Amino acid sequence: MAGDEPTRTPLTEANSHQMSEKQLSLIRTIVGRLIKVKRKEESPLSNIFILQVLDDVDATLLDEPTLLDVEPPVIICGDIHGDYMTLIRIFSSQGWPPVRKYLFLGDYIDRGEFNLEVIMLLLLLKLLYPSDIFLLRGNHEIAPVNRYYGFKTELMGNEYTKVLWTRFQTTFNCMPLAALIKGAIFCVHGGISHRIVTLDQIRKLRRPMSVPNDGFVLDLLWADPNTDVKGYEANELRNTSVSFCEKSIEDFLKLHSLSLIIRAHEGFEVFPGGKLITVFSCPNYSYGNAAGIVKVDEELKCSFTKFLPPSSFNDEPSEPKVKKKEQPLILKEYPF
Repeated sequence: MAGDEPTRTPLTEANSHQMSEKQLSLIRTIVGRLIKVKRKEESPLSNIFILQVLDDVDATLLDEPTLLDVEPPVIICGDIHGDYMTLIRIFSSQGWPPVRKYLFLGDYIDRGEFNLEVIMLLLLLKLLYPSDIFLLRGNHEIAPVNRYYGFKTELMGNEYTKVLWTRFQTTFNCMPLAALIKGAIFCVHGGISHRIVTLDQIRKLRRPMSVPNDGFVLDLLWADPNTDVKGYEANELRNTSVSFCEKSIEDFLKLHSLSLIIRAHEGFEVFPGGKLITVFSCPNYSYGNAAGIVKVDEELKCSFTKFLPPSSFNDEPSEPKVKKKEQPLILKEYPF
């Protein structure tokens, strides 16, 4: 990828034209302080500022289609889950927007210790550089989930707890659900659905929207690939949505004239057949796991960078593991 040095910070060249220079200047100042935070008590985020940002970012998100069209080169990140230090590490090592373009696949919050800092930094960067950072919705950006898995608890003790938590749900309802990279790579948090017969079904969805208890929207956020199923079957791991097989992936790609699926939700691997990549960007989430990002270049070649758990400080280019059966043709670049 061409660009300036990757250590550049996101404090200049904002390209949002819908906010006043005074607003943008304040956001730059807060971001500059936020990226230095090491402990919760150092956070520069006030309740009033958070609420103002959410109002502004809702409009920015709703200006985008529900199915995004993203041009490469782009760096794709999976689940972050409140791992603020890894998020800063990714930006610092790969380059901050607008030097690099990013697509995040959801699950910014829950389980980690810095959920508020993670989601606010990403939303602030979205306001500063709306064409250089894209934020999809994950299954943890749903009220019944983040009510119980850490986000609401993190806000407890704040006099605005209920107001803030409820207000964040509105912003989550504004987030896009999927993205196409150069019309060929389908990106989503969870998975695919047999109920999607045309991608226009996603494009025509109106937001803000809640996630229904059934249907293709639920599948986009919750579905998983599984080598042990045939076609689409009930997702026993999640107790909701579906699991799908390699043949389902091939059929989906053919039906929609696509080359590849990149999703998040679990692990860091290439599904058998090589047509689906799972990316997870939160190391040490489960028993010392590594995590990674996917870089897609102008020719739609995909390369991988692995981030080791915090006890290891060396980031190394790597290919993800293959799920269950062996796949001998894993390369560091996929010529899709």
